[in-house]
Amino acid sequence: MLNIDMVIENLKYNIYGEGKVVVFIPPVGYNGDIWKHQIEELKTRYKVIVIDLYNSDFRNQFTIFSVADSIFALLNRLGIKKATFVGVGISGYIAQKISLMYPDGTDGLVLMSTSYGGANIEPIDQSILKLLFKHVKFNEEFNKQLIEIEASSGDEKLVEELSRYRSSKVNQKIYEEILLELAAFDNKNKISEIRAETLIVCGDDNKLFSKENSLLINDRILHSKIVITSGGYLNFFTHPKKVNNILIKFLDEIY
Repeated sequence: MLNIDMVIENLKYNIYGEGKVVVFIPPVGYNGDIWKHQIEELKTRYKVIVIDLYNSDFRNQFTIFSVADSIFALLNRLGIKKATFVGVGISGYIAQKISLMYPDGTDGLVLMSTSYGGANIEPIDQSILKLLFKHVKFNEEFNKQLIEIEASSGDEKLVEELSRYRSSKVNQKIYEEILLELAAFDNKNKISEIRAETLIVCGDDNKLFSKENSLLINDRILHSKIVITSGGYLNFFTHPKKVNNILIKFLDEIY
């Protein structure tokens, strides 16, 4: 049984700035500092809360539901009733879940490089799936290969920089649990119930969640808009100026 109080106590986060609340949830395996470009740009306009998800201790209670529920419960403890939620990949799944569970607490939704899950989404290339699900060891070499895929780049300096934002707490066991959550998630029949204003952002060279998946989300969420940008899965990091301009325009419209 989920102990929500325990989960909240172990949920790490950082707060920057004042104003309307924007909550950033990092992509799998990265600490909250992966959002550094967005923090610097937005903290003078909004209250930015970065959930340091993969440096938190969930003690075998990591599920999309438990994370979504605990993030919203944390906001309530902080006296925050409404926010815009930003997620990438599986954290996009978490953001979707929050908006469905707490529609009155969701001002807006930003879904970056994600899908609604299930069997009918645009599949990941088989060679990448083999790396993700059939790797021999969760080690430095695996992380390097994964970062190159996420960044859509083999640039050594970029890969080295991104590796510094990988959480050391994500071990083999946690990684496998996350993959199971990723494989099981299916929001196809629920995503059309999202009523929050939604921004969908995807890089045109995304090797994990293709732009076709973003287009499928856009078709199903009534109040949504989609922007295809340069870059891949981590385009918010590799192309921050472009993504930040898109993000700020959206936030200024809903706030």
